[in-house]
Amino acid sequence: MFVNIISKLKWLYPGMKIKRWFLFLPIGLICVIIGTVFLVNARFELLLRYMSRFVVETYDFDITNGQVITCIGVFFLFLGILIIGYVLKQVLYSIVYTISGNKTNIADQVYKKRFLTQGPRIVVIGGGTGLSTMLRGLKEYTSNITAVVTVSDDGGSSGRLKTEMGILPPGDIRNCLVALADTEDIMEDLLQYRFENINNGMSGHSFGNIMLGALSDITGDFESAVGKLADILAIRGKVYPCSLSPIELVATFEDGTTIEGETKIVSYGKPIKKLELNNKDAVPSQEAVEAIKSANLIVLGPGSLYTSVIPNLLIKEIKDAVIKSKAKKVYVCNVMTQPGETDSFTAFDHFNIILSYLDNTKIDYCVVNNVKPAEEILNFYKDNNQEYVEYNPGSFKGVDTKVVTGDLMQEEDSIRHDYKKLAKQIVRLVWSDKHRY
Repeated sequence: MFVNIISKLKWLYPGMKIKRWFLFLPIGLICVIIGTVFLVNARFELLLRYMSRFVVETYDFDITNGQVITCIGVFFLFLGILIIGYVLKQVLYSIVYTISGNKTNIADQVYKKRFLTQGPRIVVIGGGTGLSTMLRGLKEYTSNITAVVTVSDDGGSSGRLKTEMGILPPGDIRNCLVALADTEDIMEDLLQYRFENINNGMSGHSFGNIMLGALSDITGDFESAVGKLADILAIRGKVYPCSLSPIELVATFEDGTTIEGETKIVSYGKPIKKLELNNKDAVPSQEAVEAIKSANLIVLGPGSLYTSVIPNLLIKEIKDAVIKSKAKKVYVCNVMTQPGETDSFTAFDHFNIILSYLDNTKIDYCVVNNVKPAEEILNFYKDNNQEYVEYNPGSFKGVDTKVVTGDLMQEEDSIRHDYKKLAKQIVRLVWSDKHRY
């Protein structure tokens, strides 16, 4: 009891910048009381004498006049309300600024937080830059986002940390955390910073990957490390790896060849007949499975078809949860093909492969960009063995899926989805057909 009282008294400690505003509250309350008294025409003899000295004698006003009393009452009432409102604003500003360091309008902050927490429950499944790009847009509509991210990467910094530290590859997880972060830009730059031209083991690693590795050692497991970094970044939503144990992709190609390992599969460059995991008993995050079960919308992609999206569906619990979910299901088709994975694939080819790995479960919507990039940009991508994903409406005839098309692309240094346009289109689907969440 005594400890609680002492704790509450900390509001009065020096430097809190709150005491000064609390002192103004009685002034505001007194003004409100005085104003109320005058408005109900109360008569306080001492008060009238005091007012007479300054009002009647100086300005020759009749203090007993009803109109004058009403005006004085309105003045004091308005002044009191003004003081109280200003004091409350300053107190709130001091508290919010101290906690968040954010100088923007408090009402805007509170409204945004409240608005986002009431948004739809969206689960996105995939990996790579496509997924993190989409998350940047979705976080402006809801904070009820769950990203289920593939952990089959075995190349670059992620692959090295996977081998050297025995952790799950952190690259795609890091990108999703950064995309959902509600922090300053410098924090994003820091986590995405990559050590280059250093003659030691750090070269090629990103700071965010190293940080996740360090947090894994501190917390004891990778999932806890992701949660801690999510708290540091104050992300809008949740991010979970698709598997809590290491997995490797195993691809059987049309020519009968079987290859294990994501990097080797992509570099082989032949049509894939079947994709599996070397660890068929891979255990997913139970939080991810529960999020899928309670989702309003499940979004597959965008991202590399065989190495970002499908690996998540090879985990039985995740696949079963998606199939059984009553949520609307959406597949977001890539804008460009992936070298060594989806060479010459059309939009329908992408969609049909996803459908097969979901045991032909109905996909409600297929979102396709139907605006072709400029020829000079396509020629640049052609040199890298990438092509524009063509959309042929006739291919989808007879399929119980609504194809949603539009200009969803941005052309700058590279061709990718415009995250604002894509997020707007996806959120719109939540409300279509009179669906409610």
